[in-house]
Amino acid sequence: NNKFTGTIPGNIGLYPSLAHINFEANELTGTIPHELSRMGQLETLKLGYNKLTGTLPSSLSKLQRLGLFDISYNSIEGTISEE
Repeated sequence: NNKFTGTIPGNIGLYPSLAHINFEANELTGTIPHELSRMGQLETLKLGYNKLTGTLPSSLSKLQRLGLFDISYNSIEGTISEE
């Protein structure tokens, strides 16, 4: 818990070599930005225990290396299909 507040900025997609993101257990609000799909090296995305809302961006299916994806305890809807 880092006590982060606000939204996840779309410009996070400008860091395509990041492999792990852990924003778990903060006070993040808003939606999951579709720009995350630009992060081709992403293996871990932990967003659980925040106040995120909306639907999952379908573009997240492009994250071929993603092995751990946690959005538990948010108000997110939707599914990610394999393409």
